[in-house]
Amino acid sequence: MNAIELADEIAKYLKDVNKTYDSKEKQVEVITGFIPDMISSKDKKNLCPRIIVRPQEITDNYRDLSGGQTEVKMLITYLTYNEVAEDAYRLIYNWLEKNRMALLKKRHFGDCQMTMPLTTKILDEELQPRPMWGAYILATYIGESIEEEGLITDDYGYQ
Repeated sequence: MNAIELADEIAKYLKDVNKTYDSKEKQVEVITGFIPDMISSKDKKNLCPRIIVRPQEITDNYRDLSGGQTEVKMLITYLTYNEVAEDAYRLIYNWLEKNRMALLKKRHFGDCQMTMPLTTKILDEELQPRPMWGAYILATYIGESIEEEGLITDDYGYQ
């Protein structure tokens, strides 16, 4: 499974996990890619709640004679909107905790497996894009690497 396919599978899973966002039954949009450019507060309000899943870093490593492995660091960004600053942090903390637990319960997507640690971070207060509130999860998945062409295989299947 390549990194974009993995991002799509994680996004599909998180869409199911986040069927309900709050008591108003507001739909969470779960996408792959990047945060769209925003200008006005109305644009920010319409953008939220949103989860953005994207591969942040892909590393291929040599494992042993049988092949290699690919490590994909997946950045999962959470954006919510709350104009009331006193209580907004609870909303993002609770939402992030729900998703953190869900990802820890399902650690396999296709042939990729999550490895530890799983990093969860709430943006520092001065970095919060108020009235939006942001946080992220950084998850690392390991899968099989692309097999090198031209390797010679003997009669017993060894290279």
